[in-house]
Amino acid sequence: TGTERLVIVAETREVAASRREQLRAAVLDHVVTTLGIVPDDIRISDPGTVPKTSSGKIRRGAAREAYLHRGGEPGPRRSVAAQWIRLLARDLGARLRRLAGTVGRIAFTGYVVGLLALTLPPLWALLVLLPRGRPIHRLIKWWSHSMLRLSGCRLRVTGLEHLPHAGPVVLAANHASYLDAVALLAALPAGVRFAAKRALASYPVIGTVIRTAEYVPIERADLQGQLAGAEGITAALRTGNTILVFPEGTFVRESGLRPFRLGAFKAAAEVGCAIVPIGIRGTRRILPSGAWLVRPGLVDVIIGAPVVQEGTDWRAMVRLRDLVRTEIATMTGEHAAVP
Repeated sequence: TGTERLVIVAETREVAASRREQLRAAVLDHVVTTLGIVPDDIRISDPGTVPKTSSGKIRRGAAREAYLHRGGEPGPRRSVAAQWIRLLARDLGARLRRLAGTVGRIAFTGYVVGLLALTLPPLWALLVLLPRGRPIHRLIKWWSHSMLRLSGCRLRVTGLEHLPHAGPVVLAANHASYLDAVALLAALPAGVRFAAKRALASYPVIGTVIRTAEYVPIERADLQGQLAGAEGITAALRTGNTILVFPEGTFVRESGLRPFRLGAFKAAAEVGCAIVPIGIRGTRRILPSGAWLVRPGLVDVIIGAPVVQEGTDWRAMVRLRDLVRTEIATMTGEHAAVP
């Protein structure tokens, strides 16, 4: 009705009805004398009736809800034993849920490992036998898309219309998981060449992919190696290739974008091509850094509008880098990582 009621709930250890009635009358007299207001209801209840926080503060909102939902009578006091049983039951339930989740992830990871064991040998054989060029890129795209579907990871791609149909271009994506490369290979048109860390070329299967797909090997250990990697990207761009880079260089478990390195932006400035920002969401949850248990989930690949380089000096490169980083942060919801 839009009105308010003044309800007082007081605790006492007195058990006699006459004594409780005397206390109720004393409370009524004190409130009327002090405030000039007649309470709508005064309840003299047992100890522990009034809900409190762990630090002993009165929970007035909880007392109000208890009063309203129990027909005007606050809830009964729970015994210490009942409280312990309830807490232990909650703890046990939480532990069982975590255990079930871990068991499920172990089983799912075993399934994914089985898929890899079945598909990687024939993939490696086909990479060796097929001629380099479009057949290799189409095979890798098909395998990546199939692995995502079979492992229960849904792929959602938006913004494909932003990709130029001709000419060299740099694709810059955030890096959150080992799964990023697979997601991008499945999402992007066949023929995109990755800028891959040179050390990966010595890995089984991955090294074969890098060599046969003619990816651009780069060093990320020191500044000299990074500049040499930029030269490799520049050379690939001059031949009309589309190059994909992870400007962060690596990834961590915590969310947030790491600093972007300038190599790819330097190469784009020298060639005069645009940079297309790409945001990846969901891979960090599916397979975070340092974890070996996989879970299914949704992977979003968001392709932004091309960003055109204005100028070729270092200040222009830095502005381009910062603009692309801001675009990717907006797409992913991940801004600067906390040091």
